[in-house]
Amino acid sequence: MAKKRTELEIRSKGGDRVKKDLNDIGATAERSGRKIERAGKKASKSLKAIDAAVANTNASMRRLASRLGPVGAALSKLGPAGLAAAGGAVAAGGLLLLTKRAAANADALAKQARAADISVEALQEYRYAAKLAGIATDQLDGSLVKFNKRVGDLTTSGTGPLVSFLEKFDKTLLDNIRNARSQEEALDLVFRKMASLESQAERTALADAAFSETGRKMTLVLGDNADALDNARQRARELGLVLSSELTDSAEQMNDRLSEMSDILGTNIDRALLTLAPAIESVGLSFANAAPEIARFVESLLPLESLSLGSLAERTAELRKKLRDARDDQIRTEADPGLFDVRKNEADREVARLEKELKQAEELLAQRVKLTAAEKRLAE
Repeated sequence: MAKKRTELEIRSKGGDRVKKDLNDIGATAERSGRKIERAGKKASKSLKAIDAAVANTNASMRRLASRLGPVGAALSKLGPAGLAAAGGAVAAGGLLLLTKRAAANADALAKQARAADISVEALQEYRYAAKLAGIATDQLDGSLVKFNKRVGDLTTSGTGPLVSFLEKFDKTLLDNIRNARSQEEALDLVFRKMASLESQAERTALADAAFSETGRKMTLVLGDNADALDNARQRARELGLVLSSELTDSAEQMNDRLSEMSDILGTNIDRALLTLAPAIESVGLSFANAAPEIARFVESLLPLESLSLGSLAERTAELRKKLRDARDDQIRTEADPGLFDVRKNEADREVARLEKELKQAEELLAQRVKLTAAEKRLAE
């Protein structure tokens, strides 16, 4: 099947000026491209590696640029060195940012687990269960840290709110916590005791003693039955939401190495951009100089209702001039017996079209002027 091709033909004088400006940009970009090519040959090994990595991307970008007319031609003149520097910087910088964020999250997770004196895996499982119960992560973390402190007071000095409460409430639980082999075991003992209590008031009292007043929401982690917490923790593991301690243990060292990599990459990117700055600036200035003409051309394509009062007045004046020129052309075609009727009909249609459009513009302009005057009177 033959390929369909759609072409935009710019017929207005404003369009001609835009095409001329864009062609000028292409010439400027070509000169800049040659400068960038020379700069690219002097780039570091890192940038050469980036250039190779994005070679396929460059080819795709060149194919796309070939379809964009003058602007695409101007952009493609930047050459492989410019495209490689920009594309490689974005790709490498984005990957580094994601890696740094992952390492920072793992590092923070490991530090929080140490503060609560439980494993990284257990902390993530409890966080998932708390999330299902509507408890914020920072609330859960804070409650686990406070529980760690109160268990520490219990085992070292035999004092504290948890001791005072359990001596009256459940001495067996007090002894079991004192003899627990780990903080996780002590935490499990408290949760299981809370789950066994039928009275919500007793659950809240035990949570208050174990986790402090801010930890009273910890009763919600238990759900509707004693197995709800275990099921939530198991579900977190099944969903792959739990990072292993092996991954998080080295996160702090990884953060240091990634910071060094970030500094190195940032310095190389700065060096490359500073080298290419003059060439990039010249292309940017060409676009900036052409911007007014481009803006006027784009504005000429907008419907009358979308224009501001000033732009509408300019469009009306432009239509009057075009109509005068069209009428002059109409008179010439009628006076020339050598022209075909088709050409004369085209002139007649052009005059009719402009007359209709000018009438709409003048009516709309008159309405806008009246409205603007009324708004000024109201403001006074």
